[in-house]
Amino acid sequence: MGSFDLLHRQSDRRATYATLQGLTWSDELSAWVSADPEAIRAALRAPEIEVIDFRSVYATLSERFSIDFRPTVQVLDHVALGLNGQPHHEVRRRQTLYLKSVTEAALAAYGDSLAAQLAAHADSGSFCLARDLAFPAVDAMFGVLSGFRLDDRGGTSFSSIFDRRLGLNRRKAINEGIARLIAGTEDPVALEGVLTRISLSVVGADSLYGSLTQSLRQVLDSHPGRPLARIDWPAEIPATAVPYVDRIARQTVTIAGTRIAAGERVRLYVEALKSGPDGPSAGLFGIGAHVCLGKHLSIKAWQMMVAALRSHPGTLTVTEHRFRPNDYLFNADDALIVAVS
Repeated sequence: MGSFDLLHRQSDRRATYATLQGLTWSDELSAWVSADPEAIRAALRAPEIEVIDFRSVYATLSERFSIDFRPTVQVLDHVALGLNGQPHHEVRRRQTLYLKSVTEAALAAYGDSLAAQLAAHADSGSFCLARDLAFPAVDAMFGVLSGFRLDDRGGTSFSSIFDRRLGLNRRKAINEGIARLIAGTEDPVALEGVLTRISLSVVGADSLYGSLTQSLRQVLDSHPGRPLARIDWPAEIPATAVPYVDRIARQTVTIAGTRIAAGERVRLYVEALKSGPDGPSAGLFGIGAHVCLGKHLSIKAWQMMVAALRSHPGTLTVTEHRFRPNDYLFNADDALIVAVS
């Protein structure tokens, strides 16, 4: 078996997925890996398999390098995706209530940006769907959801705190960016609100942006030469920026006939769940207790993107795409250039 480290970036990865039955040990990752839908479902629902507590990762880094990672840990305390048990339930409940209160305004800002950007490029012979359309729209949405713009992150991606390959300097840069955003907020209630909003950007901004770029490229590549108004656009976002999730065994458990020892990690290629009893969106938003909080928002954002592009009179042909550099966690295009005809 070849490298698993960047398997999620390979265009033919689904052929590899089809060969992975049950769970396979990877010396490269020091983890079990699986693209077997039944094994993935079992692992995601097994109480012995938990999300990785990155707070302990940053506590270890703080001790080893004498760096104050408290701002990062404070945000991680508010990321439901990275918590287990009762803390997960409490944070998820608070974030669900907050999302309900701002979703309408966030989608309105997103829609306004889509309209403005398409109008600005109406007469262009070529433009970038990633940087000229998807990024500004997601930026506008998360300006409402999080209270700050994506460029306020100091040139970093806050979501990268979950990237196991992230270097120390980039971790420090993200930590410093978070510290700037919470600086001066001393009232505990106000700080709770700021940390909640930052956490939504951590889990949502890059995953939505990447999913939009991957979905647009997939649809356009599968309909070459067809006007946007005549494309059979899928009702739900068809591709994800997060093709896999990493988990850890809290205690020894057997999944799909394989014994996973306590402390061993598991990489699950969840995009292999594109079909089956959990529905077509399971591979995009997950299943079980940690299903994506922003599922409704993401589906609606895709539908609004489709509606905006359907109103465009032309045909878009992808001429170039580049993945975002130095990113081993997300599938997100840094460039998605299209020719307009």
